[in-house]
Amino acid sequence: MRSITEKGIGWELRNSIWMLWVFFPFAFFNYISFFYAAFRVRQRKWFFAGLIYTLPFIIFLIAEEGHFLFDIAFALALISWVSSIFHVFRIRPEYLLRLESQQKVQEKNLKQLKEAIAKEHILESNDEQQVISPKEEFINPMQPSIENESVSKRIDVNHASADEIAKVPGVGLIFAKKILAERERVGFFQNFEHFIQVLGIKPHVAEKMRPYLQFNTDDNNQGNQKKKMERGRVVDF
Repeated sequence: MRSITEKGIGWELRNSIWMLWVFFPFAFFNYISFFYAAFRVRQRKWFFAGLIYTLPFIIFLIAEEGHFLFDIAFALALISWVSSIFHVFRIRPEYLLRLESQQKVQEKNLKQLKEAIAKEHILESNDEQQVISPKEEFINPMQPSIENESVSKRIDVNHASADEIAKVPGVGLIFAKKILAERERVGFFQNFEHFIQVLGIKPHVAEKMRPYLQFNTDDNNQGNQKKKMERGRVVDF
């Protein structure tokens, strides 16, 4: 037996089981084969063929025995049964080719979907590996940075300059300036937790910074108290 499609004879036989409906006795179910084929590969012409093969069966059921319509329906049902057997073998090659093409499109779409999902996972993985804060601006790769310079001691974030803070892994000069701006706004950072909360730093980035940072608040507290005393001083005349 010669194969019709690239799928092989085994695949073709498995996808030709629907043809067996035409071999049931006396056209009782021959129309089912055409309805199935029409639905599977979306062909209206086979749906209409199924309707035509259904009519003799319906007339045969409703006609009274002995009536001339009964004899006509019987003859039509017999003719349609034989005709449907030849018809179903004629449409089989087209059905198999259409089904093969349809499955190739589905496999292609599925492959594209898998590739798209894989790319999304790669992008998400790259985002997690980056040490850039969500509030940090884009750093020009051509811009000189002192991020790679070693930090020999802990940096006091409440008193350090932008260049000193920029040496901390995961910071960079632009983000260091951002830290100074936030420090100016809040006065000083109370502790490491306050620091990451104000700047919105991701946990995995914060853990890389933690060993290099410290927060000395003694001078800041004295300065704030002094400012409060100056604001609260009353001058007598």
